[in-house]
Amino acid sequence: MTVRGRGWAGGPVPFGYLAVRDSDRGHARLVLSPTLAPVVFRLYERYAAGASLRDLAKWLTAMGVRAPRGGMRWNASSVQRILSNPVNRGEYRHGAEPCVVTAIVTPDLWQTAQARMERHIHQRRLDREHPYVLT
Repeated sequence: MTVRGRGWAGGPVPFGYLAVRDSDRGHARLVLSPTLAPVVFRLYERYAAGASLRDLAKWLTAMGVRAPRGGMRWNASSVQRILSNPVNRGEYRHGAEPCVVTAIVTPDLWQTAQARMERHIHQRRLDREHPYVLT
């Protein structure tokens, strides 16, 4: 949640979180968004159950969830960035400094999603290396 006790280091706030400013110190800290954190959790559940990144993007668009940059249309790469973000498992780094926040997903769900993403990436690499069936 903090970098050496100073608060959120700045930059874009991860999807599913809010930056809340402490009134006494003036620093911000990350807290779960009551509306978006459950959406992020469902993304992980659906992805772990077999939904594609494109299917998840269509689902978010159909639900009317605003994309991280404010638009109404989602794409697969935006979903992949969310699913790959270690903040969702409760950890991030500020330089070499490890930081902790409230996790949106359990370690098991995080691992399941990352393993599936790695298999998908590995398969795409293989497909690019051998684009022709008879070679």
